[in-house]
This record gives sequence, C-alpha cells and structure tokens, in this order.
Amino acid sequence: MADIRWQIEIMQADGTAFSTANEAGAAVRLRSSTSAAADSGEYVSNDATSGAFSPVGSGFWYIGIDSADSGYFLVQSYTTATGTWTNVSGFAPIQINLEEMLQLSGGTMTGSINMGDNSVTNLNTITFNAGTGTIAGIQNQNLVDKAAAETLSGNNTFSGNCTFSGTNTVTGATNFTAEKLKINSIIMQPYIYLSESFGTNGRAVADINRTIFIADDAYEVVGVKCVTETAESTADAYVQLERLSGTEAALSGDDILTNNTNLGFDIQATAKTVQTGTLNSSNVTLADGDRLGMVISTAASEVVGFSMTVKLKRV
Repeated sequence: MADIRWQIEIMQADGTAFSTANEAGAAVRLRSSTSAAADSGEYVSNDATSGAFSPVGSGFWYIGIDSADSGYFLVQSYTTATGTWTNVSGFAPIQINLEEMLQLSGGTMTGSINMGDNSVTNLNTITFNAGTGTIAGIQNQNLVDKAAAETLSGNNTFSGNCTFSGTNTVTGATNFTAEKLKINSIIMQPYIYLSESFGTNGRAVADINRTIFIADDAYEVVGVKCVTETAESTADAYVQLERLSGTEAALSGDDILTNNTNLGFDIQATAKTVQTGTLNSSNVTLADGDRLGMVISTAASEVVGFSMTVKLKRV
C-alpha cells in the first residue's frame, strides 16, 4: 500500500459530479509532470500501483501516493464519449511536497537521523541491537556504570588526576602515564632499586665479582648509574653488569652495559661524577631465576667509594 491517500473532487461545468454514474467510461489518472505541465509518464508508486484513481462517489476520486514522492503532477480524465485523456481544468499541474515524518506513537526507522546539532532529551531507555553499537565512539558493551562496582579489563590508560573510591577491581595491564600510583599520599612505583658499593677494602676480583639480585619473576633493567669518590689511577679497570642464567659463572654472562665498547663503567673516570649506563636492549630482560652479577675486569687498588644503583621493573 502507498503511504498517502490523496482524494480530489472533480465537478463538471454544469455542476454535476464527474463520476462513472454520470459519464460512461469515466476514469481519472495521475501523470508525472513538470512545472510547465509537460507530461512525463504515468505515476507508479513503489509497490507498483499504477496512477489510476478509484471512484469514491459524488465526484470524489482517490489514489495512493508514496510518502517519499514529491513533484509536479497532472490529473487527467477520460470518458467513452471523449475517447481521449485530457487535463482536468484547475489541476494542471499540481505540486505535491510530501515530507517523511516520524510517527509520534512509534515506528521503525529505515535510515539515520541527523539531529543538526540539536539534543535528544527526556529519554528513558536506549536499547542497542548489538554490543558494538557506539555512543561517542565507545561501544555500548564497554560503557561503565560509575555508580556501581565495575571490573575494568584489557589495556586501560589513566592520565591526569584519577580518584578511586569504594571497592574497585582493575585487571589486565593498567598504565599510569606518570608511572606512579599514589595511595594515601604515598607514591607507589613499579621500580626496584639495587645499590652496590665497595670502599677501601675488598677491591680484588674475587671480592667484587658476585650476584647482586635473583629474579623471582620477569624483570627489565631500565637504568644503571655509578660514581666514585676517588677514581682509580693505576689499573685499567671497568665494572660491568651482566645477566647470568642457569649455572653461568661470573664473567660468563650476557653484558648489559655497552659503555666503553661493552666493557662497562670506567672507574678511572673523573671522581664524584655520575656515569649513566648505556643498555644493551637484547640483554636487559631477566626471566624468573636469572641473576644480575657485578664484575670488575681487574683488581683496583686506588678506587675508593665506588657505588652503583640499578633500576628494575617487573614486565
């Protein structure tokens, strides 16, 4: 069925109704047209109904017109006596502008609605046909009820000042952009700091080469620094940090520092000046059970107050 029922009344010059009761073979049809009354063919609705009017009585005729069809139309009549279709006086051409409208009592949309920067107000419930439907680009299945206990999973990025109250469960990888979390004014950091040193005694190779950390999970070395209070002046000595796996002995592991062509920190360098380690990215990750070892290339007799700090994080 067409969407609009258009009804017209056609009266003859003598005041009688134009109808099948008054004229043999009386008929009315609708033709598509232009503003200049050019006939461009019979009107056919979307459901393939032709442009023929149906009689109502007393000079009234009706036809169904699709709500999406607008334009100029010609109304033509026919009788057996005339034998031809002629334009009905006063109806040539007729301009019909039909605007599709939503039903106020419900209905089904067949296309998108452009709100033209206007708001939708006084809503009760929004129901999606799939969890992938979005609001402001967020899939509705991922929307969070901020007033209820929720579980956040997957990779989430929190930036700026975030306040969590009540009982909150956060699972998966959680990234705080400043890489620190404050709980009751206490900063919780993901790093472990190791400090190793040797002073005026114990500067022989056997005294210095040792394990300084045993991994109980996967860790990454993210920074190493060292300093001396008095630099070595005689021995050409370097201190290296190495990764040891299994039964590997000191000096047999994987070098972590690439300073000084992979030799490590130069303890003949200027005293009281902090040296920053350059890391070999292939050797910085420790598996559960791996060890970090500190080794010196040769015994040093003059260096005093050597200190090294290693920065680790779980991965």
